[in-house]
Amino acid sequence: MGPDIKRMRAIVSGLSNARVMVVGDIMLDEYVWGDTSRISPEAPVPIVKVTKRSHGLGGAGNVVQNLRALGSKVLVVAAVGDDTRGEQVRDYLRDAGADTDGLLAVKDRPTTVKTRIIARGQQVVRVDDEISGDIPRKDLPRLREAVMDRLDDFDALIVSDYGKGIVTEDLLSDIIPACRKAGKVVAVDPKYPKFLEYKGTSLITPNTKEAGEFLNRPLDDEKDIITGGKEILKALECDEVLITRGADGMSLFQKGGKVVHIPAIAIEVFDVTGAGDTVISVFTACLATSASPVEAAYISNLAASVVVRKIGAATANPAEVMRMATGPGGRA
Repeated sequence: MGPDIKRMRAIVSGLSNARVMVVGDIMLDEYVWGDTSRISPEAPVPIVKVTKRSHGLGGAGNVVQNLRALGSKVLVVAAVGDDTRGEQVRDYLRDAGADTDGLLAVKDRPTTVKTRIIARGQQVVRVDDEISGDIPRKDLPRLREAVMDRLDDFDALIVSDYGKGIVTEDLLSDIIPACRKAGKVVAVDPKYPKFLEYKGTSLITPNTKEAGEFLNRPLDDEKDIITGGKEILKALECDEVLITRGADGMSLFQKGGKVVHIPAIAIEVFDVTGAGDTVISVFTACLATSASPVEAAYISNLAASVVVRKIGAATANPAEVMRMATGPGGRA
């Protein structure tokens, strides 16, 4: 059973008190919208006549936006290029209400930009402008210091690893032990094959595919999930493993505790983009405000159910989470 509605309302209303540091790969999402009516004579591709362009935060930026939608205080520790697009990212973060003191401008490394060209509502192609290798070693001390200098100001840290080179093994080996020693929650949205680099964290949130990749076998049924989750919990020496399972909900594994399966809420799904960012954001904010792991899992499941009903990388605010909890599809 999940938390009763009174307890849930108390937790959700308290999320504005959470103080969370986000470390990870932040990027700029660019959308080029247009129309198409013919094929190019130069190659078998459509000609897209551009009608508008739009921009927004991507990668770890979506975690930031999810936390800010809850009202939580957020500090961003990440790197962008020393370029115009890096300034755009900084402006978007400030507009969202995030603290950008830990956002570093790095020379000789462009801001990661993902450009999606969309014609008649259909994505035609995506163009990635990025350098995905590890950030230069000379810049690592700046990232490390950005975390350490503000550690006392925050209750929890989320590592949002998109494999773009900011979350390096050296950085993790410094900040994870320091955060745990300071009594901070450390949550990781993982990137395969780096799982073992996250050893010792409070929480890791792989989806079924990522968990299976780490274990080198598919997790096809309930028995596989239970066995696999326990193996990951032991291998990474973490407090909780939350495996997100799409239409099958999520499964929470706790050190020294039982396995808790949380079913998905029966709703119409429009877009699962960014749902994982919502889960780790809400779960971590709940833990940062004294909710239990089981309570955090139930509430993050509700929040994910809110965002999958929206188009694109979306967020859930406290009122929407409570409506999901008390509506026809809610579990409370």
